[in-house]
Parts: sequence; C-alpha cells; structure tokens
Amino acid sequence: MKWNKKMARFFIGTVAVAGHVNPCLPIAKKLVESGHEVWWYTGKLFKSKVEKTGAKYFPISTGLDLSVPETIPNSFSQKRNSLKGLAQLKFDLKYCFIDIAVAQVNDCTNLLQKFAADVFLCDPFFLVDVMITNGGYGGVQKALAHGIPLIAAGKSEDKPEVCALIEYSGVGINLKTKTPTPTQIIKAFKQLMLNTNYQKKAQFIQSKMQSLDAPTIAVNLLQKLAVTKQPIFRND
Repeated sequence: MKWNKKMARFFIGTVAVAGHVNPCLPIAKKLVESGHEVWWYTGKLFKSKVEKTGAKYFPISTGLDLSVPETIPNSFSQKRNSLKGLAQLKFDLKYCFIDIAVAQVNDCTNLLQKFAADVFLCDPFFLVDVMITNGGYGGVQKALAHGIPLIAAGKSEDKPEVCALIEYSGVGINLKTKTPTPTQIIKAFKQLMLNTNYQKKAQFIQSKMQSLDAPTIAVNLLQKLAVTKQPIFRND
C-alpha cells in the first residue's frame, strides 16, 4: 500500500561511518523521488553522496568529525596511538562514540528546531569467508546480506537471541559465550570451512534478502508513519 498522500519531512542523522551512512542512501533517494523533503546530518566525507540522493546536507558542527582526518587534533591521534589493546578500546568508546554522540545530539536538536520533521531516522564490505561476531544485529544482517556464515559469541543485550537464531537457522556456529578462547574460534572456523552447508544456508538467506526491495518497503512504512502518526506493527 502506498502512503504518499502528502509531502512529509524526514530528518536523517547518521554516525560519520560508511556502514551507517550507506544503508540510508537508497532510502533517502526514494524518499526524495516520492516528493518528500529530506534533511541529512552526517560527516563531511559523505557530503557528495548525501547530495546525490537529493537530500539537503548538514555537517557536524560541534565535536569531532572523524570522517575528516585533517580536522582531528594531533594530540588526539598521539594519545590514541600511544595506547594498545583494551586501553585503546576504552579510549575509542569514550572519545570516538560517547563524547561525540553528545555533541551530535546537540547539533540535531538545533537543526530540528529549524526543521519540523515528521520522522527522525537515525542509526542503528565483505571479502571474507567467515565473520566472527558478538551477535550485534546490524553486523549479522550485513554478513547474511552477503551470504557469509558466522561464528557468534555474545551474551549481553539481545545478542544471545541473535546468536541462537544464527545456530537455529544453520548459518553459523553459536559458541554460547562472550569470552571465546582462541581454540574455540579456530575449531569453529575449521568446522565452517569443512562443512559447506553453513555457507549454503547463509547464501539462501542472502537470496531471500535480495528478493525484497528493502528501500521501497522502508519508504512505504515511513510514509505511513508520517501520515498516521501511529506505531507500525509487522502485521499492518
């Protein structure tokens, strides 16, 4: 069912990383083609890509824009490069995600005061044989979209459920732990390489995903949300 009964305003806000920006490009393009107004906030590296969709681009104006290396202070790079392992991971989480997110929320808040959006759409490659994952939903979907089997090890948030579904559908191996040993990973990898059924089932899921016009489905649902202002459920 089409829901483009009126022009709506959509605001897209994405982290300045290709994996967050690229999935939204076809959606933005179809929204614009459907007659809607789209504003998009993200890093300067993606300005031309955003503008090619017909959306109006807005850059990160406060905080660091990590998509433009030349704007990153030397002190930041030196501190990060001086750290290793877990210490560097903690640094990245604080300065590359948490602190930046606070600044970007402020940017988006200011833009939304100027742009009365009906819908705010915000966040949620492979040349490999196997993907090792902690069960994050987005990464798993990306792998299956490319027909790649998985080794899963996750125990927090919704990850146990995602890992269980990986095992149930036969597209990978669930190690049922959040701290797998090198021996467990190597054993699982060898199993995936020797048993082609995992890849065949992952490729079956890939074919199913490719048979769907996801951007069109997403746009129709977003248009319905803009018109009805009501939650959209699976069976609607």
